[in-house]
Amino acid sequence: MEIEKQFGIRDEDAKGKNVLELLPEWEKAGLREPIVMSLGSGKPSDIERVKYRGKGGKLQMFKVKFSPLYDSERKITGAVIVTTDISEKVELEKQLAISERMASIGKLAAGVAHELNNPLDGAMRFTNLTLDHTENGDVRREYLLGTKEGLNRMAKIVTSLLTFARQTNLTLELTDVNKVIDDALLFTEERSRCQNIKVVKELDTQLPPVMAGELQQVFVN
Repeated sequence: MEIEKQFGIRDEDAKGKNVLELLPEWEKAGLREPIVMSLGSGKPSDIERVKYRGKGGKLQMFKVKFSPLYDSERKITGAVIVTTDISEKVELEKQLAISERMASIGKLAAGVAHELNNPLDGAMRFTNLTLDHTENGDVRREYLLGTKEGLNRMAKIVTSLLTFARQTNLTLELTDVNKVIDDALLFTEERSRCQNIKVVKELDTQLPPVMAGELQQVFVN
């Protein structure tokens, strides 16, 4: 019953057959050697993770334990194989690893943004002060205006980094989708330009805020 439940193989089809005949994927995964070693040594053998793709194409992950089976004269006549479906556990571990990586990236992004904020603020202040003392028509004013435009773009990127850092905490909050799209396009603008990609932006100005957490990363991807 258990082999039918886990692998879709009926009891009558399994009786008298080698386990590797029933599950050829296990032989491809290299399980013949540990089975032979377990039977030869008389010691149990554990394999932590074995993949199996059923008839429906669904990929599962199993923990497999082999234990020699003895007759009344203590001769090994076969083996008891215990399989445990750990697919859900493996998937949860994968999701946890992704969350931890995202948290690390978020901390890095926040650190970079905070380190850039102070010097960026100072550069913006001095640029504005210099503009206040520069006459219209002065060629230097054009240079300063170009500098200010570049600083404003940098400030937007820093703001986007901080927004991304907050999103890695996986908290849901009311989000302006159009603003998130604008921030994502700002991140990818240089890459699009270098690859000659033309981006056509058509935003719905009537779009209401939505509860979201990591929309910017979705759009950047």
